[in-house]
Amino acid sequence: MKELGQRLLRSAVFWNYLTVALRSGAAILLLPLLLRKLSSEELGLWYVFLSLAGLGALMDFGFGNSFSRSAGYLWAGADRLLPQGVGQGTAASSDKPSAGPNYAMLGQMMVTMKWFYLLLGATVFLLLEFGGGAWVWHKTAGMEHAPSIRLAWAAYALGCALNTLGSYWPTMLTGINGVRQAQKVFLISLVVNYALSIGGLLAGWGLWGPVSGQIAMGILSRVLGRFAFLRLAGPQLQYGGIKPDFALLKILWPNSWRVGAVILGVYTMLSANTLLASGFLDLATTASFGLTMQMALFISQASLVWVMVKLPLINQLRQRGELVAIRQLFFARIWVFLFFYIAGSVTICLAGDWILWSACSLRHGDFGG
Repeated sequence: MKELGQRLLRSAVFWNYLTVALRSGAAILLLPLLLRKLSSEELGLWYVFLSLAGLGALMDFGFGNSFSRSAGYLWAGADRLLPQGVGQGTAASSDKPSAGPNYAMLGQMMVTMKWFYLLLGATVFLLLEFGGGAWVWHKTAGMEHAPSIRLAWAAYALGCALNTLGSYWPTMLTGINGVRQAQKVFLISLVVNYALSIGGLLAGWGLWGPVSGQIAMGILSRVLGRFAFLRLAGPQLQYGGIKPDFALLKILWPNSWRVGAVILGVYTMLSANTLLASGFLDLATTASFGLTMQMALFISQASLVWVMVKLPLINQLRQRGELVAIRQLFFARIWVFLFFYIAGSVTICLAGDWILWSACSLRHGDFGG
């Protein structure tokens, strides 16, 4: 039993599943409290908050994924990055890949990412503060606590910007095969997020509860992510005094825009529907719709864990040209993904109404949907 416990603690899948469970913790831990402490209109606005925050996350447009993959190539010894494909079995164009990590280019990419995400965080803040703020102002017109809700949105926009600004450290950590460490960082940040959210709701803060948790999560993930990355990379990595090289963004763009297009498609199919619902339906119905979407997203995220935890390893195998190993690993994980996704979907179809009814019945009053 002790050996099994140690294996679980060393398993990236275990930590990823634990993180996914907490990431969807609104359905498991926070949702009943939201239903008790918020009115149907406030709950609907919370889902609008989340949907608008997803719109801000689109600004990354796949660069985070490209940065992480490129970090894996450099960690495996690539001497340079290419905008399309990889060289002779590597991500480098030289005949012989480096014997160890390419610390020089890794440091260069870190500095470039820092400035990229600084600009991105500022853009996200302005977009959410003014664009999203106008929508929240419109939806809260005539509500009793409109000034407080509008101020809560302004603070929430700041929290989203901080999350964006600090995300490059866990991204780099994942790229150098620190999946388990990155999930630990995210897990600790989520625990603090939910602790503040739950405490705030119990204290009667309303929407300020989850908003305060969001802000704390952004700050903590940046601090812990930086510490974990530098610890794993070791003292050989030096990036002080290096200037950003924005030509790197041009190299990564061909892969980034493809990932960004997929992310945009997912957003329009999922999160954007909440904004549409809030535009044509009342906030109580929007809240009911948000609950349903939350359950569906939980199933997809939990199933995809089995594939996602192996992406850093797949990147490094690609850099070494081990295509057979990639094929075996990928197809083995895809079958596990399909099994969990189908099983979860069937469960939602058969018991989804009962689950939603049980959650909604916690409220002392009628709930739309």
